[in-house]
Amino acid sequence: MIKGVDMSQPFPEFRNLVDVSRYRAERHGDKLAYSMLKYGVSVDDQMTYRQLDARARALAGKLQQSGLVGRTALLVFPPGLEFVVAFMGCLYAGVVAVPTALPGRKSRDWEKTAAIADDARVAVVLTVAEQHDVVSAKLFEHLRDKSLAILATDDVREALADLWVPSDQRADALAFLQYTSGSTGMPKGVMVTHGNLIHNQQMMRRAYLHDERTVYVSWLPLFHDMGLIGSVLQSLYVGGQCHLMTPVAFLQQPLRWLQAISELKATTSFAPNFAYELCLRRITEEQRDRLDLSHWRLALNGAEPVRAETLERFAEYFAPCGFKWRSHFPAYGLAEGTLFVSGTGSEEEPYIVRVDKAALQNHRVVVSEAVEGTQCLVSSGRPDTDQEVAIVNPDNLGRCASHEVGEIWIRGGSVAVGYWGKEEESRSAFGASIRGEEDGAYLRTGDLGFITDGWLFITGRLKDVLIINGANFYPQDIEAAVQRSHPALRSGGGAVFSVEGDGREEVVVVQEVERTHLRRFEPDEVTRRIRQAVSEEFQIAVSAIVLIKPMTLPLTSSGKVQRRRTRDLFLKGRLAEVAAWPASSARAEQRESNRGGLEATPAPKHTQSTVKANELIRWLRGYAEHRINSALIDERRCVPPYIVMDFANQGLFGMCVDESQGGLGLSLRDALRVIEQLAAIDANLATLVSLHHVLGSRPVMAYGSEAQQRRFLTDMAKGRTLGAFALSEPGAGSNPRAITATARPSGQGGWLIDGDKCWIGNGSWAGVINIFAQVQDDEGRSRGLAAFVVEQGRAGIRIGEEAPTMGMRGMVQTRLHFKDLHVTESDLLGRVGQGMAVAQDAMMQGRLFIAAMSLGVLKRCVQLMVRYADRREVSTGRLLENPVSIQRLDDLRAAVTVVQAMVDGMADCVDRQVPIPPEVYAACKIVAPEWVWTGVDQLVQMLGGRGYVENNPASRMMRDIRLFRIMEGPTESLASFFGSRVLGSSSDFNAFLEFRLQAPGVAQDITEMAVELLALASDGVGSLSAGQRRQLAQAAVGEVAALYVARAFLDMQTTRDKAASLEHARDWLERRIKLKHAEVVAMLGHSHAWPTATQLTDFAEGLANDIGDVVQQAPGVELALDAILARNPAGSAASAGDDGAVGRQHVTNRGDGVSAAVAEAAAPSPGARKHELEAWIMAWLVKRCRGLDEIMEAQAAFSDLGVDSVTAVELAFDLQTWLGFAVDPAAVWQHATIEALAESLASKEASGAIDATGVSQQQVAMAD
Repeated sequence: MIKGVDMSQPFPEFRNLVDVSRYRAERHGDKLAYSMLKYGVSVDDQMTYRQLDARARALAGKLQQSGLVGRTALLVFPPGLEFVVAFMGCLYAGVVAVPTALPGRKSRDWEKTAAIADDARVAVVLTVAEQHDVVSAKLFEHLRDKSLAILATDDVREALADLWVPSDQRADALAFLQYTSGSTGMPKGVMVTHGNLIHNQQMMRRAYLHDERTVYVSWLPLFHDMGLIGSVLQSLYVGGQCHLMTPVAFLQQPLRWLQAISELKATTSFAPNFAYELCLRRITEEQRDRLDLSHWRLALNGAEPVRAETLERFAEYFAPCGFKWRSHFPAYGLAEGTLFVSGTGSEEEPYIVRVDKAALQNHRVVVSEAVEGTQCLVSSGRPDTDQEVAIVNPDNLGRCASHEVGEIWIRGGSVAVGYWGKEEESRSAFGASIRGEEDGAYLRTGDLGFITDGWLFITGRLKDVLIINGANFYPQDIEAAVQRSHPALRSGGGAVFSVEGDGREEVVVVQEVERTHLRRFEPDEVTRRIRQAVSEEFQIAVSAIVLIKPMTLPLTSSGKVQRRRTRDLFLKGRLAEVAAWPASSARAEQRESNRGGLEATPAPKHTQSTVKANELIRWLRGYAEHRINSALIDERRCVPPYIVMDFANQGLFGMCVDESQGGLGLSLRDALRVIEQLAAIDANLATLVSLHHVLGSRPVMAYGSEAQQRRFLTDMAKGRTLGAFALSEPGAGSNPRAITATARPSGQGGWLIDGDKCWIGNGSWAGVINIFAQVQDDEGRSRGLAAFVVEQGRAGIRIGEEAPTMGMRGMVQTRLHFKDLHVTESDLLGRVGQGMAVAQDAMMQGRLFIAAMSLGVLKRCVQLMVRYADRREVSTGRLLENPVSIQRLDDLRAAVTVVQAMVDGMADCVDRQVPIPPEVYAACKIVAPEWVWTGVDQLVQMLGGRGYVENNPASRMMRDIRLFRIMEGPTESLASFFGSRVLGSSSDFNAFLEFRLQAPGVAQDITEMAVELLALASDGVGSLSAGQRRQLAQAAVGEVAALYVARAFLDMQTTRDKAASLEHARDWLERRIKLKHAEVVAMLGHSHAWPTATQLTDFAEGLANDIGDVVQQAPGVELALDAILARNPAGSAASAGDDGAVGRQHVTNRGDGVSAAVAEAAAPSPGARKHELEAWIMAWLVKRCRGLDEIMEAQAAFSDLGVDSVTAVELAFDLQTWLGFAVDPAAVWQHATIEALAESLASKEASGAIDATGVSQQQVAMAD
């Protein structure tokens, strides 16, 4: 499509392509006709029109001299110009060419090629000299006719050109056999005549507006119709240039394709939809910005379903390098029609319509503007006026109305003669007649579609359509839903078809598993997800599922799924099965008895759940008006008991618990809607309810036994008892790996728990406590972390002091002390060693609840700010019309939209039981609390003095929601964790983005951003050490990546709803990403001299000269019980012991019977032991942490190595296990370098200051 092409100018009339080639050789002999690009960038071979003609005549002379005129020749070539010579040589000679792919190493590929050769009754095999011996050995093994000759075309001398005898190739003479790709059956040879080729070339030229200035770039296989007819022969026909590259070169690096288009200023290039998707996933912004696609005028998309999202994303992403939306050219064609049938007009934009899904299933077309229940269809353009395209009812053979879907029938000069050697099939497919019309001879394409306003739309394949319970379903839609259901399932690697069972059609799913998941996926979980996805989206049951090895699904030569072949293999039990549902034996019985079909997994009762949630929300709004006084709750530091009881009576404490266990059975999405509303009313109350759900009930629901659930869940759901989560410790915070509470074996069976917990929400109110402790064996060795569910009041539990808090004053934060708390297997949640999973499951869902609460508070901020600004007059007029106010409110409006999309999207995943990686929960927790903090801060700022006084809610809201940035992981810690996972290339996270959120571009953006920031940190940030630079980079990557995750959820929501608010929010979020990116780039890239820890300490100590160092010690309120009233007036220690305080067991120094002299002689010197410890620690760190090899040395500081708190605790624990004595979890932070830690440990070991149980004498003294 070239500017200035005048299609009204006469174009030469040709009888056949031989005439075309001769004409080009005479008129443009020295013009470059074809080139072969090596790796897609440099020219490996090239050929002018004159050279093509000479070589084709030489080969034709050879073939004619060999008596092969009118016979068939098998073309077996690697990608290259020799194939073009061979094909044209056959046309020149009057030999019928049979193009095929050069098979690989698999015997079955050669067997298939031999089957084509046998079917075509070939008389000669053409190849290149390099492949002669391979073809001779492998192909002839499977051929019926072992006497076939093999001719290496590159050995033919050009002097033979003089022997060529021109023949009169009539229009109806057979030119070549195009074996179909066979997506619904065995390949068949389509008989394409010279007239067909010329007619199809004429149609393409008119549609594409091609002329001799056209420049092609193509990586498509030359044996395939789109590569051969659409690129090679069309370029010859119009006199253009065609630059070829191998499919492998493209697949290895999609950038090569676009680089060739850019550097060669190509105007035309064809590809299937997946190729455009591959470019979006694999080409970085930096690579893109070096391209020039402004000359690419025709980007044809065909050979598989064209997706609207792909067109839109490709045009948007590559717009900066000159690609234009109108360059997209969706098209439709098939081998039986030679190739081209229809395409978007050369000066028209792609035509996309949204149609009703349910109507489409019933073969009706209902165009709709709605988002729910609809899907986008991309038109394959307008059919050429030179041939007729009809939509016909395949059942009654009558024409369909414009609003009906039918089979696509074609009649015209491009329709082939029929199938080689298959007269009956040819009559059926190529000789169809429309009912009531005399003239017939239509081609039945087997494709389904409709025409509206002259635009052709393809909806599926006739023989692939499933008819289940009277409704029609397209298998590709079900296959897409299956592949989205779990990241272990390979995109594009599935087939759905129906089998007959018990008098009805039943659905079977065959799906490949990703190679990276083969060893670690859970088959039961995957198959359950598949059944649930199909049931929810299509309301049909799946009868059988077979999960197979990657790259074993039957495909055609062009990569299309062979559903019929897959069905045959399923029925014969010959699939490469790795797992199945039901079990193989059960399926065999199904086939044997002609029965099958299990009930579908019931869809969640979302309607009933939504009704209940709406009722709760209405009740809360009315209740809050008259019964909740947040100011009094805050002042008195207590929630009134009547509120707790009223909440319990309404079911608020059992929203997520199943109805059979006394709960409301709400979906998580509906439960979060209620939490959002409650947070807008009072964040304190919302936190109280949320903690009960995620930290109290959730562990019992997810990991509790049936007995535990019967014992606790009903009372917890009814609000008769609250739950608490005893995880945090004074030295461990909320890090499960740093827990020191122990569960040692009890002589009576079970374990005895000892330890202290702090900051336990609802701790003193709870009737059920989930306790986490390190389980030990009889020798004191750790067996792993475990979780126990215990009722309050059991001997060994003591409620400790309450911690007064800055905000959330209505809740209690309490210490809990455990001493000899007896627990048994019946108290264990899950199994020993599974405590980490229990804790992380609860905390991850807690992060989602925090995001929902943040959303509610954020909406309340906007509500109050608009109300105040609308009523407040300032010197410039109404505050609501002030641009600063407008800008801040607009930011908050967009933030609300983004957080809503994240919360809703994640809740939907949980409800559909789609696993969400920890990184996504972290992103949600990073984004929502930070934005709500900004919102509340701006509320206080806008209100001025009114925001600071206690009689207005703003100050209380600020104190309350400050906790959200700390609870369930501080923002900084989560950002560092997230960044470290991104830099470590988390496959689950990337798979979630790419397959669940359908956001491969976001995954790529995050990867590229992470690489950029890590490189920047490595080169910049001034005087920081390498380890510190990496830590800084991790935090920066985490902050930016969280925004990208938000964008992915927003994009997913935007595909369902085109509301202006979503588009506005996306633009706002893009700006936020760019600003945050620029901020961290500036931070990482500067050369500022950062202070050392010693310098910061000196600075802080020096401040005492300015402000002193005052510790207030004035007497306060006396709280201790008067001694005369105490049970034991002798002192607090005794009374504390009477009250069940945690006791301290005195231990003695170890005495193992070895004399000091012997021990000293046996032990290594402290210096040698120190070096041994240094080596061990360095080896441990190199193994555990990536990228430390180059900077690892004994003098390296732990902070330089990027060791985080989790790694430090793990190191201390492993050291303790290795050394056999206690190592303080904080040891890493107490010693600046590896050398210092090793020296300390060696000294401690040499001094013998270790007790028999691994407690140093210093620790004993401290305990005393």
